[in-house]
Amino acid sequence: MPPAFIPRTDIDLLHRDVCKRPGGPQARLDWAAPTDIVDQVATAFATSIEQLAPYDNDEGFRHPETTALTAAKVDDLRSTISVALRLSDEGRRLEAADGKGPSYRYVEREILPQRTTGGVRFNDPRQELADGGPASSAMRVDLLLEADDGAPAVGEIKIRTDKDPICALLQVLAAACLLSTPPQRERLDLHHGLQTVGPLDAVILLVDYPDSPLMQRVLDRAEELAMALVADPRVGGYVRRIVAFEATANPTAGDPLTARIAFLAEGNGGG
Repeated sequence: MPPAFIPRTDIDLLHRDVCKRPGGPQARLDWAAPTDIVDQVATAFATSIEQLAPYDNDEGFRHPETTALTAAKVDDLRSTISVALRLSDEGRRLEAADGKGPSYRYVEREILPQRTTGGVRFNDPRQELADGGPASSAMRVDLLLEADDGAPAVGEIKIRTDKDPICALLQVLAAACLLSTPPQRERLDLHHGLQTVGPLDAVILLVDYPDSPLMQRVLDRAEELAMALVADPRVGGYVRRIVAFEATANPTAGDPLTARIAFLAEGNGGG
């Protein structure tokens, strides 16, 4: 039976606030400059875990009638759906071209970790109906993945100038948080057969990332933040690894992505 309410999370609201600020990548870089920003994000993450604790729902993360993707529907890399399709073929993995570093198997796309039917509302006036309400109400996760050692992973795709790595970092942490509580891990196992214990991985996939001094500074700062956050037990107890891939692809539909690791932040994986 669906729960009576859906808890909001501070980390999701933080990600929405930062990513919607005017000023583009420079605005995110300015936001991330203060020395206490890691503590701010880690505190929001830890508080969100507590907020999610009572949420227990065994419904699927996607509507059962969601139309499956077909190659005929996608012919380039202009959308996250087209990128997801390139990862969905049997035997294809998201990994660096040189074979070094972590590797991920595609599980599902566009899942809603807080999907709850029956018109259930969030317990916060800043969010509306979770099912059938505004599309921005419940957070949508681009990719659900499985690491090479079986750990679940969440992934966010950013194409060209679609936001930036700092925004993507906050977004993928919000997604990881939403799937880190014991009931949500059981839900992952029930519907996708994924591990119920141990921390998750958080994956950022940057496709055709702009080559400019500003965007390089943003990427560097995102790496610094990721390193500090997985080292903080408030985050690292739930997210063992944050990895950013940069990828390019032949525009022909169905061709694999060619990726390299832009940065890899690994914590201790403690509980």
